[in-house]
Amino acid sequence: MFMFNLDDIHEFVEAASVIATQAPTGVLKFSPQMFSIMATALPPSPRSVLALQIRPQFFRSYTCTSQLEYAWIFLNDLQFTLSEMDCNGFPELLFSSTEPDCAHLTFRPPASNYNYRLYKLPLCPGTGEMDMDQEFDCTTFVSIPSDFFNVVLNVFMDCFDYVLVTVTASLARFCNDAGDIVLIAQENQCSIGGVSSEHQIQFLISLSPWASFRELARRAERVWIYKPNTSSFGIIAAPVGLHSRFLAYVPA
Repeated sequence: MFMFNLDDIHEFVEAASVIATQAPTGVLKFSPQMFSIMATALPPSPRSVLALQIRPQFFRSYTCTSQLEYAWIFLNDLQFTLSEMDCNGFPELLFSSTEPDCAHLTFRPPASNYNYRLYKLPLCPGTGEMDMDQEFDCTTFVSIPSDFFNVVLNVFMDCFDYVLVTVTASLARFCNDAGDIVLIAQENQCSIGGVSSEHQIQFLISLSPWASFRELARRAERVWIYKPNTSSFGIIAAPVGLHSRFLAYVPA
């Protein structure tokens, strides 16, 4: 069984809408530690996953009786329902999944016990193929203010290939056949950690589909790009408040 309550869904609706720009379907992850919505980029974008991860502290109440479950859901239906109820003055949400093939969403206006709207959205059993199977090392990173990250995005607006990132102690360079841009740490265009003055590191990231990352940057103050020790691909993280974040990564 999985269940959560929200007194005001607006922030949740805004964050979930970013994942809905990635693909029409996605996977929900239920665990006692975290609720996640994940979607894989569709061709011609390179293979990558965009995820919204939310800790239990974000919700008024949060219950998950299983250690780990995954379920496919139509993101377009979920986003339409959430947005419609948010716009129509039904900000309180009880989300429950007590059946393997259905999620119940109950919406109420403020301070009302009797006026409510109930929606049932179909679920299908899912797998963890999109999920990150372990925590990643955070010691090597590039941190970029959202306005400069948008500058990087604009360089690769029409790019459907991975972007090579080269990081030294003083700069971060993003390049592929579509473009090339350098951010300088000394000019406050980025912050860099975990790279010594005599070394550089290189890894790949995906910035496609462009619309998804543009929406991500619009909702976060800074974007962090990490280089795990065990992969040639970087991980993009964008915290949203204290208890939620976006992650973009290439699954193993």
